[in-house]
This record gives sequence, structure tokens and C-alpha cells, in this order.
Amino acid sequence: MSKGRKQMPQEFGKLIRRLREEKGYSLEQLSKKVDVSASYVHRIETGEKKRPSFVIIEEIAEALDVDVFDLLQISNTAQDHKIKTLAELLYCHSSVTADGVTLHADAKEALLNVIDEIIKAKWSHSSMIDDINKISTAISKFKEVF
Repeated sequence: MSKGRKQMPQEFGKLIRRLREEKGYSLEQLSKKVDVSASYVHRIETGEKKRPSFVIIEEIAEALDVDVFDLLQISNTAQDHKIKTLAELLYCHSSVTADGVTLHADAKEALLNVIDEIIKAKWSHSSMIDDINKISTAISKFKEVF
């Protein structure tokens, strides 16, 4: 790590990826909107990229239709601010626990996937078996990383 420059928390990159996917953007689509390479966006999302400039964070926020100051607060693991989504709630707070175990970024992502599958489930008579399978698979993936 270079002197004087902090690395972004891993949760920041996971949040960027989740917001990008919620918008339905590929890495390439977001990179074009931000005017950086897809590999640069990927490095931000995986936590490999050191702190991007304010301009880049601002452009990412605009492309993803989120408040830049919310992203900056998340990137700095800041104090309380208005929570807009469950993903932001989990990613904003570096110390989230479940059953006494602190959830790392992969566990947070897997937990959000469980919740997403529950929310997406149609839960009708004809879809229930398929819904149960999808939810069970998501739970299994969560338990693997928890």
C-alpha cells in the first residue's frame, strides 16, 4: 500500500458491485459511464484498487444513481447516515454479527443473496418447489462462508 493512501474497505467494493448489478449494468457498461476501464471497476469491486479519486467516486455515484456523500461515508466507514437499502446497511457497518460471529464481506453478500431469493420467490402452488430449491441453495452458500 502506498504511503498516505488508504485502501477502500472491502465492503465498499462489494456495495459498488451490488449496486451495479441491481442496475443491470455489466462491468463494461459501468466503466463506459464512468469513463474508466472495466478492469479498473473490477479492481474497485474486489478491493484490489487503492482509494479511487473523488472524481471517480462521484462518477460512480452518478452512474449508479446514489448519493456521492453516502458512498464517501461508506468508503470511510463513516458514522450514521440515512440507510437506503439492506445492502447499504450491511456494508456500511464493518462489524455486523450473527450468532456472535462477525460477518465478513463474503458472508454479507451470501446473506443478501438468501434474502433476495426469499423476496423473489413467487411462493405459489406451482412454483413452491422451485422456490424452496433456490432458497435452500442460497442458504447452503451462506453456510459455506459463514
